Amino acid sequence: MSTFQVVTPGVYAVSAPNHDSYVRFTMPTGCYNLAAYKYMRLRAWASPGTQFTIDLKQGFPDCRLDLWPYAFAAGSALASHYTANGAFDGSAGGQIVYVPLADFQIDLAQVCQVFVSSFYTLPVQGPVTSARFGDIEFTNDPPASPMPAALVQNPTATSCDEPYTFAVTFDNQYSGNLMKILDDLASVNAKCTIFQIGGELVENDLAMKRALAEGHQVAAHTWTHPDLLELDEASIRREMLLTDDALVQRLGVRTRWFRPPFGHQDPRVRAILDSMGYVSINWDIDSTDYFNQNNGELVWSRIKARLDHMDPARAGAILLLHNDIEASANLVIRTVEYARSKGFTKFVTVEECMRGKHNSYLGLNPSPTPAQVPAATPAVIRAPAPGPTPPSAAMPPYLSPKPSTATLAGDASTAANQPGNPYYKPRQQPMQSDTAVSGSPERLALIGTALIGAVAFIVMARLQM
Repeated sequence: MSTFQVVTPGVYAVSAPNHDSYVRFTMPTGCYNLAAYKYMRLRAWASPGTQFTIDLKQGFPDCRLDLWPYAFAAGSALASHYTANGAFDGSAGGQIVYVPLADFQIDLAQVCQVFVSSFYTLPVQGPVTSARFGDIEFTNDPPASPMPAALVQNPTATSCDEPYTFAVTFDNQYSGNLMKILDDLASVNAKCTIFQIGGELVENDLAMKRALAEGHQVAAHTWTHPDLLELDEASIRREMLLTDDALVQRLGVRTRWFRPPFGHQDPRVRAILDSMGYVSINWDIDSTDYFNQNNGELVWSRIKARLDHMDPARAGAILLLHNDIEASANLVIRTVEYARSKGFTKFVTVEECMRGKHNSYLGLNPSPTPAQVPAATPAVIRAPAPGPTPPSAAMPPYLSPKPSTATLAGDASTAANQPGNPYYKPRQQPMQSDTAVSGSPERLALIGTALIGAVAFIVMARLQM
């Protein structure tokens, strides 16, 4: 179980966090306009030796929190990247982290959530038993040392870009279910995307060749399904290159579409993936099939609940399933038919449902110019880097010398898991309750009360947004 508590006003402690632990702070009005603060910095206190990621999440234009998903995009900052030496110095009092708001690269007029997640230790990646962070505020105060350039991170999507589209996706291990899945997809005129574990392709290549012949998409899912947060750069590159080689040799496919195992990636991992030219795809409908392998009705109830809270006109959906789980193999037709009844009209691959959004990055348009990539990776065509961040010293005259600190209130959660597949590492059991806290009353309510709901609604929400 993971617990969340207020140590002092504005300082929070998360006990027994794993990489699925998170704390989120949600705007009380749906979205908050921080555009006037774009030259400011987000300041946070970090405990010594603990790495974590801070996300600012951008809402949809309607800023509705009663529809799923409610986050349209997210900008991520790795805490240690903004310290003097790129790592926490281990001082007993921790360190102050300053992140220019411009580094989040989202529409600051539509901020709906601050999300703190992906806790692990430094300098060596590993699990932590407890972490503290806090004093998250927006400030004009300059940091003590020069600000580093923002990490260039690969594109990541959790929803389809084209409204009314529905992308069924499978994280693929060897099983006898894939042929049945392909039969069922054909019967309802639907396509899927299969994220293949490279090390298991040799047993699965006949079914995968059929999938390609029938118009389904094959994408990468690493070689051995490790948690990338716990790997160094060389190991991450090896996982990707081995998978790339296997897909080319066995299937004749070179893909730059990728799903990180467990959905786990942070700005460090994304920067490595960016140098290799990969687009990361997560999901906005987590079936929870891996946690409920023997309970097909519970899996179905999760899928149905998500679909019941979605508006296909806002964005298309990406569904996460696992092909080696019979409950999921048996739900394909039921899911597609129900999604149709809710207004989804196109059941296509991830690549199709993005309607060319990442073509420039992937080198599918003539306009980008080639960029240098490491010699060990295949050459890719890269989109131009974003423009320079506005000078941090340039403060608009209408901003006060130091605004009040944001009020934060949050809830914490972890994902559950069940033992079984050796490629899937055990996770913590779900929380039994959620905790809402409020900040000191003198703080400006830029961020308000937490989004509190049933545990079943949020406990699996890690990286679905």
